[in-house]
Amino acid sequence: MLFGKTFFTTFTLAAMAITQVASVPVAQPDVSLVEKRTASDYMSTCYNEVKYKCDSIEHKIDGAGGVINVDLAADIKADLTVIVDLIVKVVADIKVEIKAGISVGDIQACGNTFILLVNLLVAILIKIGNACQPAAISILAAVVLQLKINIQLCATVIIGGINGLLGLILGLLLNILLKLKIDINACISVFVGACAKFI
Repeated sequence: MLFGKTFFTTFTLAAMAITQVASVPVAQPDVSLVEKRTASDYMSTCYNEVKYKCDSIEHKIDGAGGVINVDLAADIKADLTVIVDLIVKVVADIKVEIKAGISVGDIQACGNTFILLVNLLVAILIKIGNACQPAAISILAAVVLQLKINIQLCATVIIGGINGLLGLILGLLLNILLKLKIDINACISVFVGACAKFI
């Protein structure tokens, strides 16, 4: 009889403990603590990833003695394809931010980083073009064309965001954004020139 009473008491205490544990509220993530990313954040991330790929291409060219044959061209084509994908993604992200309403500071930072990215691509395209054997050029033509199309699209999206703010600001900020438009168009002209050897 003592065994039965002891077992019942032990079982009851265990059940109470389980009930208490089960009733403890589970902490929910505080979404308010998640920092919202901006257009300039997306562009900075894209720049860093593109720079990594450009550095990789540069090392490959240097490692091949500054000459790109058809085999190395195929390898570089794969790197440039990744860069195209990165540009496609950042364009989509920036479109969302502009549609949601973008600040002057954000579009300015985004545009300035975009110019750095384009200058980076100009430098690597010139290096690739100077190192390519004639047969290697044709291997890269299609991917360079895609790169050109998407960089120009990105410029159009950023300039569209700038244009949407021009009627809302005056004075120094207006002049800053107008100059940014000029700088973006200028770097795109240089970029198109760097693509010309391939397409």
